[in-house]
Amino acid sequence: MSIFVGVDVAKRSFDIATTLPNGKKRTKAKLPNDSAGFAQFSDWLERHAGPGTWIVMEATGTYHEALAEHC
Repeated sequence: MSIFVGVDVAKRSFDIATTLPNGKKRTKAKLPNDSAGFAQFSDWLERHAGPGTWIVMEATGTYHEALAEHC
């Protein structure tokens, strides 16, 4: 399990990535920046991140605010 999950936020979508113990990356791209995408993100976190994982996101204008509130 990873300690950090990075989120790149755009107006209509966001991408997520985390580093695996072997140094490789696990990514998921183009989740919709809406409640359906937030639910997919929550499911992804349950499978690929442990308790206490930090979620780090790019603050892009106001596009990140709904996802930040969800988290």
